Formats: sequence, structure tokens, C-alpha cells
Amino acid sequence: MADELNAEILAKLDMLIKLQALSMVGRFESSKEKILFLSRVGMQPKEIGELLQTSPNTVSVTLSKSKKPKD
Repeated sequence: MADELNAEILAKLDMLIKLQALSMVGRFESSKEKILFLSRVGMQPKEIGELLQTSPNTVSVTLSKSKKPKD
């Protein structure tokens, strides 16, 4: 029973974190800005992709391009 309660609590906390993250990225205009912000706060590409309704690959490519020096 304790394991079920812990799982339920974790699921609710996860939902609250995602809702807060969505609220915070609302101020950014571009997907790139949103992805960079969410990455900086510790979210993984899969989580960011789910939140922004894009693929984890798109998130990873955006993060990779942002790390390359501009000519």
C-alpha cells in the first residue's frame, strides 16, 4: 500500500512540475528559447519534447546547434 501511495504522490508531483514548466516557458516566443530554458533547469530531451509536443530528436538537435560556436 505504501508503494502505491508513493507512486501516486510522485505522479502528482511530476504533473505539477510539468504545469509549472509550461507556465514558465509561456514568456518565451521561440521554441529554441523554450528548449534552452527547460534544458537549463534540468529537463531531459524526452521530457522537453513531451511538454512542447515535439520529438526528443528535435530537442537534441536544437540543444546541439546552440552549443556550436557561431562564425
